[in-house]
Amino acid sequence: QLRWLPSNSGAALAIGDAFDPAQSPESFQVVRDRRAKIDADVTAGGLDAMAVWRVLRLCGLKQDLTWEDVMDEARAIVSDSDVQRSSLLIEHLNLRHAALAGDRIKATGVLRD
Repeated sequence: QLRWLPSNSGAALAIGDAFDPAQSPESFQVVRDRRAKIDADVTAGGLDAMAVWRVLRLCGLKQDLTWEDVMDEARAIVSDSDVQRSSLLIEHLNLRHAALAGDRIKATGVLRD
């Protein structure tokens, strides 16, 4: 995968690894770090921002966590000892678990190890 999309963390990400800044959950560190950060480039290039974001969404820009993101967020929560964020993650999973993309069995398999 070509990693070219700038993100809030400063890392260049593949489109499918980045989050839509306008349409993704605010509460999670993994989302905040991996949000696409191209507003300045779009403006500088004189591009139609709505068209750019629409194309990126069609190309796989994420609007919600995947199971793999959930596990990354859970690791970050443990590392940060953030009880409030853990509650938000559990609440998000209660509401959205059936709709999350990714390989749930493989991603959560680390819990068994």
